[in-house]
This record gives sequence, C-alpha cells and structure tokens, in this order.
Amino acid sequence: MAPRRYTFVRVTSNVAGDGHPVKYEAPRIDADEAALIRAAQKGDQQAFERLVHAYDRGVLGMAMNLLRSSEDASDVYQEAFLRVFKNLHLFRFDSSFGTWLYRIVTNLCLDHLRKRKTRREESPVVATGDGLRTGWTGWRRDGNWEIRSAR
Repeated sequence: MAPRRYTFVRVTSNVAGDGHPVKYEAPRIDADEAALIRAAQKGDQQAFERLVHAYDRGVLGMAMNLLRSSEDASDVYQEAFLRVFKNLHLFRFDSSFGTWLYRIVTNLCLDHLRKRKTRREESPVVATGDGLRTGWTGWRRDGNWEIRSAR
C-alpha cells in the first residue's frame, strides 16, 4: 500500500506585492519520495539534490517567518541542509521527510533566537567619559560591547 500524501497550506501574515497573503504549500515531488530518500541515504547525490530542490523554498520561507532576517534565514537554510546531509542515514520513515526537515529548521531557528537574546543584556549602569550613567548595552557581531543609548 502506497503512503498517503497530504498537502498542507499555511497562510501567513506576509503580504505579497499585490496585497494578497503569501501561501506556502508543502512541496510535491514527481518521483516517489521514499525512493528518493533511500537513494540519497545510499549516497546518490542527484537524489539528495532533488530533495533539496523540492524543499528549499519552504525551508527558506519558514526561516524568514521565524527569524525576520534574510541574513539569519540564509544561515539557517544552509545549516539545515547540512544537517540533513550529515544525518540522512538516521531518518527512519517514522514521519514524513518534510516533518523531519521542518523540525530541524524550527530547532535551528529557536537556537538562533536564543543566541540573539543572550547577546543583548540590560545594563543598569554604564561607565562613560562623563561618569556613570544608566543605559542599554548590546552585544555586537564582532564580540564587543556597544552602548546603544545612555541617559
């Protein structure tokens, strides 16, 4: 018996240029997805490329919706497919490949948001050239503290 295929449509708050909501649909693969996954698990590079091509827009769209940053979404996109490549041999067909992949993307986005949160801290007192002041400090990408505002 062939596995059932479901198509899920998720309407987001994103709006296309024409003012209508953008729809994200689960990708459809021409060939049997299970056969593609098994071939990719055996090392077939073209099968893996077809899987990536089938899911790439959905992964990038999901990362953009969760992170709200194209740069961060691109990082998560690359890391997600790298993890899929490294761990495809662990995929057991307990769930659909899409569910497995989107769980990886969700976990990476949550990790990214946690890191983003820990890089910013509230500082009650900031030392400036004029003495001590209260203000907010933030962690910059280069690893240095930066005073964003001081009272």
